[in-house]
Amino acid sequence: MARELTVTEEEMRQAALEALGLVEDDDTDTRSVKEWAGFLGISEWMARTKIRKAVEAGTMERRPKRQRRSDGRLVTVPGYRLVKQDD
Repeated sequence: MARELTVTEEEMRQAALEALGLVEDDDTDTRSVKEWAGFLGISEWMARTKIRKAVEAGTMERRPKRQRRSDGRLVTVPGYRLVKQDD
């Protein structure tokens, strides 16, 4: 007798990506300039300017970020995340 398995579409998608070796970057702290702009509610140009200053000041760091394009391919784009400060 077979058991019924209930999975969401997202769980199935994630399992397929893992099986194919196409797992997206799971570092949720790293965001692209476009994502930071949307998160902060500012233009991409302003986000890029502020990120550049934050990287120079040492409060943010640049890390590669894997992102899925509209055609389904994974590409690596520049990503940025806040540096954790030790108190």
